[in-house]
Amino acid sequence: MLCLIITLIFVATILCIVEVLLVVRKKEHDMTDEEKERFVRWQNYQITQFSFAINLFLSFSVAALGFCLTLINSRFTPPPGTGYLLLHSAFSLGGAIIFGSLATFSRLWDFRCTAIKIRKKYSDCRQTIAEFLKKWLGSISWSLFYFQLAALAYGAFCLIYVLIMAYGDKFAK
Repeated sequence: MLCLIITLIFVATILCIVEVLLVVRKKEHDMTDEEKERFVRWQNYQITQFSFAINLFLSFSVAALGFCLTLINSRFTPPPGTGYLLLHSAFSLGGAIIFGSLATFSRLWDFRCTAIKIRKKYSDCRQTIAEFLKKWLGSISWSLFYFQLAALAYGAFCLIYVLIMAYGDKFAK
């Protein structure tokens, strides 16, 4: 079990590092007009799909946490030695909800800073701060998304494991 936790955290961390350090974007001034148009179109698809994915996995996390809490409050008795997994599942799914919510807020803040940068709304330090944040908020959003997925995967694994241990004999019939 500890090995699974370490593996999920390791994979999420590696993906975060790749996102922050190795994602190379082509400069707009190096693009032709046709390439800029294609870039903007695909960037719009990416924004839409990324927001959808965050919300989808956030919904799965909320539903799974609700199911987990219902099990805890019902007469369900986990098999001996698996009760801690139900607790791990609840905390992990709660973490997935927190990471998903933070990823959503980070995306919204990224959009806001991008708008400030493009409009050059301010002429003081606020403009510099917005430009600095715009540079990093995209990577932060992706990193939070990866942690959301890792927490959801771990929580779902624990919950499914407990259910299989409790009701596995019914599947064998």
